[in-house]
Amino acid sequence: MGMLDKLRDLSPWKRKGYKVLDKFNSSDPHEGDQKVLAQMLGYGADLTRERHVVHYLYFPDNITRAAAQDKLDKEGYETRHGIDSGGVRPKSLIAERTGIVNDDVLDKERELLTNIAEADGGDYDGWEAALD
Repeated sequence: MGMLDKLRDLSPWKRKGYKVLDKFNSSDPHEGDQKVLAQMLGYGADLTRERHVVHYLYFPDNITRAAAQDKLDKEGYETRHGIDSGGVRPKSLIAERTGIVNDDVLDKERELLTNIAEADGGDYDGWEAALD
């Protein structure tokens, strides 16, 4: 297995065949969430149906990542380590769930995940979801 194949195995959106709909400026996360929901609706997604949702968080070290992972596990997320990178927060944590994606759920979820990430010196980088 080549390096590219290994990377695909670790990227859930590639592994599941998701399509990137658009990218948005992170300076206004709520607006970005709204635009993604609009894109999903434009592709015919039924937002009353449960779907696979993936969240991305990054931490400065293994200790802070483990602390956040424990909190997310207790909140009912399935968690795993993603691909580590460089920079000030190189340790990746992926939190997944199956559930409803809508404005209210995303507002609460973004607040929860941001608070967990920041409490442990990390950064919440956003989400993606299956269209069906």
